[in-house]
Amino acid sequence: MKLIALVYIFLQQSFVGRLSASDWDDWWGYHGISGSEFWGLYNPEWEICSKGRYQSPVDIDPKKLLYDPNLPLLHIDKHRISGNFANNGHGIIFSAANTTDVPVNITFIDSHNPGYVYRFEEIHLHWGSSEKQGSEHFVRGQSFPGEVQIFAYNSLLYRNFSQAASAPYGLLAISILWQIGDNPNSELSHLLSKVEHIRYKGSWQNVQQLSIRELLPDTDAYVTYAGSLTQPGCHETVQWIVLNKPIYISKQQLYALRKIRRGEKEFPGTLMENNYRALKPFGSHRIFRTNIDFSYVTKSERACPSMYKEFVYQAKEWSV
Repeated sequence: MKLIALVYIFLQQSFVGRLSASDWDDWWGYHGISGSEFWGLYNPEWEICSKGRYQSPVDIDPKKLLYDPNLPLLHIDKHRISGNFANNGHGIIFSAANTTDVPVNITFIDSHNPGYVYRFEEIHLHWGSSEKQGSEHFVRGQSFPGEVQIFAYNSLLYRNFSQAASAPYGLLAISILWQIGDNPNSELSHLLSKVEHIRYKGSWQNVQQLSIRELLPDTDAYVTYAGSLTQPGCHETVQWIVLNKPIYISKQQLYALRKIRRGEKEFPGTLMENNYRALKPFGSHRIFRTNIDFSYVTKSERACPSMYKEFVYQAKEWSV
């Protein structure tokens, strides 16, 4: 804490207050003096990053989940869309194109409460320098090699993603964790086939015929909680959906991601790997709900062990 305080004082005395919005955007990162522990200290507009009570990501503890049998099923339109896959210096992001494409809507199937309709906006990818790290969300202390995050905005309340990002009930984010496998997800592979062409900041590639729905694993089970964006300004406007199965990525695809740089081709800078925010407190003030009945799963496991695998990540290190 003393080191953080000293760095903060240095930042204040040297250049805090003299940076423009674009300077701040270039400055922040995930590690060192521009890492996530400093986001809320030097820029007043990002204060919630350090003082917020509903911050993300979190380490999901199955023992603290509240079973809610009334949670609705997640539904994503099945048609394919086009968009741009770009390196912005902090991550690689697929964004829906502003074309005549029919937007992909994300809804919850619930006859008693139709709820909101969310319109897909973009996909964020996070990965690590080794297979033991890379995801933003953890499960019972376990990190994963990476994570896909699908972002959508509440199209019933707001006109666009930018407006919704800082507004109540504005965003929905679907988190899908990765595991290493020989049969990677086909839609993830479709995206990653372009990685070679977006190695440097500012580069981008057009992607055609991407299915958001098929990017998800085959499961209806999830954990949901109220959280935040995991980059500045950490707006606490996100309803997170963390799916209870991974999708697979190959070792070769991870190697390709680890070659991506934060800088432009002329000044490539550091590798972009480990582009994940540090965990935030689980907290006693918010509820983490799931549609997984663990008492039922336990009984099923005793009766038929093969059924149990359908409810959890199949990691060797742990099981729920």
